[in-house]
Amino acid sequence: MLPWNELKRIIAGWIRWCRLSRAVHWGLRGLALSLGAVFLIALVFVPWHWMSAFDYIVWVFWGSQIGLWSGFIIGFIWPLDTLRLIHSFDRMFGLEERVSTAIEVQTIVVRNLPGKDTLVKGWRDRQLADTLAAAKKVRPNKIKPFKWERKTLAFVYGMGLVLLVFWIVAQPQFNVTDKQRSSTRYLKTEMDLIQTCINEITHSDNLSQAQKDTLSAPYIEAKNKLQNVTTAQQAISVINQAQQKFQALSIPLSETQLQAVQDLGSIIGVTSQSPLSAVGRSLSGRDFTGAGQLLQKLSLKDLSSQDQSIFIEEFKTAGLAIKFTLPSLSQTMTDSAVVLQTGDVSTAQTSLEEAAAFIETLGNQSVSVEIALNAISNLESRKTVILQESIKGTQTVQSDNNNEQISLTPEAGLYQAGSVDNTGYESIYAPQVGEANNNNANLQDNAAANQVPYVDMLSSYNSINNQKIENGSVPEYLAPLVKDYFESISP
Repeated sequence: MLPWNELKRIIAGWIRWCRLSRAVHWGLRGLALSLGAVFLIALVFVPWHWMSAFDYIVWVFWGSQIGLWSGFIIGFIWPLDTLRLIHSFDRMFGLEERVSTAIEVQTIVVRNLPGKDTLVKGWRDRQLADTLAAAKKVRPNKIKPFKWERKTLAFVYGMGLVLLVFWIVAQPQFNVTDKQRSSTRYLKTEMDLIQTCINEITHSDNLSQAQKDTLSAPYIEAKNKLQNVTTAQQAISVINQAQQKFQALSIPLSETQLQAVQDLGSIIGVTSQSPLSAVGRSLSGRDFTGAGQLLQKLSLKDLSSQDQSIFIEEFKTAGLAIKFTLPSLSQTMTDSAVVLQTGDVSTAQTSLEEAAAFIETLGNQSVSVEIALNAISNLESRKTVILQESIKGTQTVQSDNNNEQISLTPEAGLYQAGSVDNTGYESIYAPQVGEANNNNANLQDNAAANQVPYVDMLSSYNSINNQKIENGSVPEYLAPLVKDYFESISP
C-alpha cells in the first residue's frame, strides 16, 4: 500500500472512532430526553385515562428505543470539519502537527502549485514517512479512553427510577382506564354493525334515493352518537331513540289492500299470450315494485290488436276486482282500458303509467316498512348485547385462596359474600328479609353466626328485586341486567 493511502486509512479509522464516541454520547442524551418526554406525556395522559398500563409500557419501551437510536445515528452521521478534526488529532495524540502538515503538502502537490518540483524531490516523501511512522503508534482508546457523561447517565438512571415509581403509583388509574376501555370496547363493534346496515340500505335496488335517505338517517344518527357515549346506559338510550324513529317508519300497510293487489296476479297475465304475463307473476309473488316497473315499460302503441284486446279485458276485470279496496288504482286501471278501447292510445298510456306508479310506490312502501321492522328487531338485539357486555363490567369476581367475593350494584340486591362452606356453596351474611334492626353493632357481632349458603337466600333477594322492578324503583334500562345477573348465579 502506498504511504499516502495508508495514512488516509489510519485517519479514516480515527474519524470513525471519533464519530462512534460522539454517537454513544448523543444516544445517551437522546435516551435521557425521550424518557423525560415519556414521563411528561404520562403525567398528562394517565390522569385523563388516555393511557392504560399496557400503553404505558409501550410508550416507555418505544420512546427509549427511538430516543437512543435516533441520537446514536444522528451523532454518527452528523458532518465533521475534517481539517479541524485532524488538527485536533495532532494535539490530542502529540503528533506535533505532522498529520495536518502532510495533508497540506499533499494538497499543494495535487494542485500543481509553484514549488511542487522541490517538494517532489524528496522532502515530501520523508515528511510523509515520518508522519506515517508516528501515526501507526497511536492508539486512540489508550490515549483518550471513552468516558461516560456522568450527569447524563445519572439523569437516565433517575428517570428510570421515576418511571418505575410512577408505574406503581398509577396502578389505580390504570385499573380505571382498563375498566373504561373494556366497558366501551364493544361499542366499536356496534358501530361497525350499524355501518353494515347503512351500507345495505344505500346499496338496495328496491329503494328510491329518498327512501334510502329516510331509512338510513336513524342509523347514521345513532352511529354518530355512539362515538361519544361512555356507558351502557347512554348507548341503550341512543338505540332507544333510533328504535322510536324506525317505529314511526314501520306503520304497516293495510293487509287487505296488499292482498287485493297480490290477487290481481290471478287476473292479469293469466294466459301465456297475454302481454301482462310477467306483470301477473310479479304481483302474485308480491313483487309490487317489479310489477310497477314492468307496467311503466309497457308501450300500448306497440301492442298488436289482439294483445290490446287482452289488455283491455284483463285491466277491466282487475279494476272491478279492487273497486272497493283500492278505488284510486281501480279507477286508473279502468280508465286505461276504456280509453284504449276507444282508440285514444296516448291517454290510455298516461292512465297505465299512473297505475304503474301507484303499484310501484306500494311496493316501495312495503319494502320500507319491512326494513324498518327489521331495524327495530336488530336494534333490540343490539341492546341485549350491550346489556350482556355491561354485566361483565358491573360484576366483580375476585378469587383469593379459592374463596370468592361477589360485589353487586345496589339495584341487584344487598348482601355480602363470605367464604365457601362445607356444602360447597358460598356462605353469606343474610339478615332476615323484612326485619327491622337498627342495632348495626349487634348485627356485625352476630354476622358470623348468621352465615348461610347463598342459595338459601337467593329466592328471597330475587323476589325483592322483582318487586323493585315492578314498582319502578329499578331504572328500566337496568331491569334486564338485574334479571340476567340472578339467572347467572342461580345454581
